[in-house]
Amino acid sequence: MKVGEVVKISNLNKKCTIQTEIFKHSEIEDPVYVETIWRGGDFEITLMSDWEVETLKGIEEGQYELETDDFKDCKLLQTYDGQSVEVSEAKFLSQNALYEAGYECVKEYYIIYDGIKLTSINLE
Repeated sequence: MKVGEVVKISNLNKKCTIQTEIFKHSEIEDPVYVETIWRGGDFEITLMSDWEVETLKGIEEGQYELETDDFKDCKLLQTYDGQSVEVSEAKFLSQNALYEAGYECVKEYYIIYDGIKLTSINLE
């Protein structure tokens, strides 16, 4: 792997992709967090620096988990087969309920734990 390559990855094991969404309301100080566990997810990362290359190598070797925020150009291609949704505020059961209550999603990121697999590498 080197800077400029586009790497497609997915989770190595099932049910190891976590989507975190942070919702805020203009009149309420505390954010609401929504975590969804997916059976699988596919991502595309364009390696933008030597640090990103080394980070991805470490993740591939199992040194730590992948966090999409660690990469400047990381795109979600797809997730499939949602397993569970957990909302930090008990009065809301879903993202739709938050939107209906006037909340907006201000940040979204993914974590893949328990291993990744590279599905392809392409030079830009």
